[in-house]
Amino acid sequence: MLDQWGITREWLQQINPRLTILRVTGFGQTGPYRDRPGFARIFEAMSGFTRMCGEEGGSPLHLGYPISDAIGGLFGAVGVLSALYRLKQEPAARGQEIDCSMTEAMLRTLDFLAIEYDQLGVVRTASGNRSQYAAPGNIYATGDGKWASIAASTQSIFVRLCAALELEGLLADPRFADNPSRVKNRDVLDAIVGGAIAKLTLAELRVKFEAHEVGFSPIYDAADIFADPHFIARETIVSVPDAELGDVRMQCVVPRFSETPGAVRSAGPSIGQHNDEIYAALGLTSEEIARLRGIGII
Repeated sequence: MLDQWGITREWLQQINPRLTILRVTGFGQTGPYRDRPGFARIFEAMSGFTRMCGEEGGSPLHLGYPISDAIGGLFGAVGVLSALYRLKQEPAARGQEIDCSMTEAMLRTLDFLAIEYDQLGVVRTASGNRSQYAAPGNIYATGDGKWASIAASTQSIFVRLCAALELEGLLADPRFADNPSRVKNRDVLDAIVGGAIAKLTLAELRVKFEAHEVGFSPIYDAADIFADPHFIARETIVSVPDAELGDVRMQCVVPRFSETPGAVRSAGPSIGQHNDEIYAALGLTSEEIARLRGIGII
């Protein structure tokens, strides 16, 4: 495929036949939308994700973070790793071009969306904070003005939740006998569970739910994350140097490896800082690098 500077995959792979090329675009290298400009909100809207966000019966909702940018990057990185593993296993193999569509990456994360429509004709839309598969599963307000996300997705967890909130009478109610029944009657169930939680502070709720092994979490903001003892113990937030800002705090490496642990060494290089080094490693001469710089690629 020829790009606007006259640089082709074939030309690059003549320089290095094992070169792996990742192309991350909004809609991919083929198809009628391949030349369209793309932004995170577009990928999320077109994948069906945005239609599932928001209050039930309300307008679709974009989240407060461009999640598809991160998801597309992760799919691209996994693609590169897969291609490099193949080259390691097959020393005579040629490199290849990886076509990563940000929209398709976002759609791929919504596993149930396509098969649910294909098999059941169901078009999934927004349900607010409620789980669409289990009840109770919602965000509830505590008596001290905090918020907690709770998931009781199995029968055993529901039994433990009832014990924690002193709602054992619900277990004999046929409306809540099993998960399908609870989902069907979730308005009533949410009102009961929400009323019980509203009588407790967040600290009291935590004690009860931890004692009965009920999955829940307070709704955190950035300040809560920085102060959480678990994140502190694991050094989830680390301090790293930045050439312009000095020391900054940011997320650590995920996942963690036992034998080859990674580390965040800086907040990131400046744009193009390592271009000469990388292109030289690919086999380009200083003259070729200068030509690329002259026509605006570097």
